[in-house]
Amino acid sequence: MYFSTGDSLGALITRSGDCRVTRVGRWLRKLKLDELPQFVNVLRGDMSLVGHRPDMLKFMQTLTGRDRNILSFRPGITSPASLRFRNEEQELAKVPALEMEQFYVTNLLPQKIRMDLDYTERATLATDCRILLRTVLSVLGRHRG
Repeated sequence: MYFSTGDSLGALITRSGDCRVTRVGRWLRKLKLDELPQFVNVLRGDMSLVGHRPDMLKFMQTLTGRDRNILSFRPGITSPASLRFRNEEQELAKVPALEMEQFYVTNLLPQKIRMDLDYTERATLATDCRILLRTVLSVLGRHRG
């Protein structure tokens, strides 16, 4: 991504058509290759393969009630919510730019957190293997979440 462009609103989240994303960046993001460096975090023990996706601190600070429980779990590279919202950028593109962050915090983030909390309550080796398989199939374009 470009750090800044003349017409960028400096949003913390991106959406389809974001002018800050380079041509190479679009390709890397589409194939999810931009996630590969996070494997270093898995090897260091800071992340797991399956677990909620870490989000911006600003957004995580908006969580209340049961949703805050997600903060006690190790984040991961993939999760049920990351599969469901694989094309989140396209959903955000439908929202006016000035409303995008608020839409994310009030609509998308709560759904993602609840899906991932539900996963954590029932996580087993078998569910993790299914999520990993679905992720691989999704990246290869053979599964729609």
